[in-house]
Amino acid sequence: LISRGGEERVGAGVVIGADGPKSRVAAGSGLSPAAAPLPAAQAIVEGAPTEDMVEVYFGWDLAPGFFAWAVPAEPDRSRVGLAVPPGENPQRFLDRLLTDRFPSNRVLSRASGFIPSRPVDRSIDDRLILVGDAAGQVKPLTGGGLYFGGLCAAIAGRVAAGAALSGRTDRAGLTEYEVRWRAALGTEIRFGLAGREALLPLDDDGIDEIFARLDDPELLTFIAETADIDRPSRLISTLVHRPWLWERVLPIIGIMDGRRRAKAELEPLGRRRKNAL
Repeated sequence: LISRGGEERVGAGVVIGADGPKSRVAAGSGLSPAAAPLPAAQAIVEGAPTEDMVEVYFGWDLAPGFFAWAVPAEPDRSRVGLAVPPGENPQRFLDRLLTDRFPSNRVLSRASGFIPSRPVDRSIDDRLILVGDAAGQVKPLTGGGLYFGGLCAAIAGRVAAGAALSGRTDRAGLTEYEVRWRAALGTEIRFGLAGREALLPLDDDGIDEIFARLDDPELLTFIAETADIDRPSRLISTLVHRPWLWERVLPIIGIMDGRRRAKAELEPLGRRRKNAL
């Protein structure tokens, strides 16, 4: 540990790296950090959107490939932020969002960082466990990591304590952590990744089409009663047993699949045109 007072060496049976998507603990041990993290930016502004309501903004001019948000943070304060694909500048898009949507709200502070887009390939090594953003343990659709990270932290604590007591702190002794957290979250992560792959090809017209289809009283009631923000895959598993709703949902799937196929067909054409130039 290096501080203003100097350098100090500290030993540990097991180190738990929970230091974010650009984890120095992971890099220092040779483990690969979370792949392709999304650049993100957020501002605290005066004024709040509708109390107890979260505002979400979609559009390639606002937050390409992701979304923007405005969340009540405290009395008369809001967190306004967004994430963008790797290589884009999130502050530029945040400036545009603040100018367009919050022109009269005073900006009190700003912050920037990264949101993991998928889990790491391996989250353990000899005497080392990665947790939370450092392991890419977030919801692929939203980037939220509190629930996933908290669940994995509890598993990590129990496994690390048991390994330290038994003296089995090598990679084999910590494998239980890898197995347990992937068993607990694997379905949700796979569902989220599939959802992202389906949504990414959508342009603004495609997004508008989907929201128009979702504006159905019976479908909205089903979502409100069934949806679980921490376990979104349950929406699909429940829908399987509601065949009378399929005719409302299938057109939405068709929109996403059609845009995905169109993108897949256009990409080779774009590459050929670029090569010709």
